[in-house]
Amino acid sequence: MKGGKLIHIACSPRKTRSVSGRIAGKFIKAYKLSNPDSEVTTIDLWTLDMPEYDEFAINAKFKIFAGEDFSEEEQARWSVIEKLFNEFNSGDKYLLSVPMWNFSIPYKLKHYIDLITQPRLAFKVNKNGYTGMVTGKPAVIIYACGGCYTEPPYRDFDLQKPYMQEWLRFIGFKDLKEIRIDNTMASPEKRAKSIAEARKNAETFATAF
Repeated sequence: MKGGKLIHIACSPRKTRSVSGRIAGKFIKAYKLSNPDSEVTTIDLWTLDMPEYDEFAINAKFKIFAGEDFSEEEQARWSVIEKLFNEFNSGDKYLLSVPMWNFSIPYKLKHYIDLITQPRLAFKVNKNGYTGMVTGKPAVIIYACGGCYTEPPYRDFDLQKPYMQEWLRFIGFKDLKEIRIDNTMASPEKRAKSIAEARKNAETFATAF
């Protein structure tokens, strides 16, 4: 599907110094050239106002499962969560630029995921199990890693890609593509090679996205 609204979830606080962010910039530039009438919105998780996932938010979630009414405090918290989810769900296509932190994802991204992955919004549940409700939307995930985690002996350390894939699939995504940037903290030669390959893949994917 050409055109449509592209939402970029920016997960690094390093701005222009972020490798994943720079590759996302290349992707967006190529995407705009190929889709000049498309809307592009960036959700920067480091400037986004996210409430604590506190007692009221958790209670609201479990009251949905139990079919109970919210208290005033729970309704107030749920309204904020709904607003965050609706902003996320307004996209037709998604780009996520995700650096690896301690073999996994940045805590701001985990916070965001915990807030928007809610019953009646991102998924529904019945006697047959869980069903994702964010469907029919493709996503490209940019993974940036200081080393190389695609092969032994470090492959099992990678909790970044498996988590992102399973989360997106859980809420309904099926069309997932990836752009890897390995060895961002390796030798200059390995780093440059990985970035060049990622830039090429970003421009290729974006043109057909």
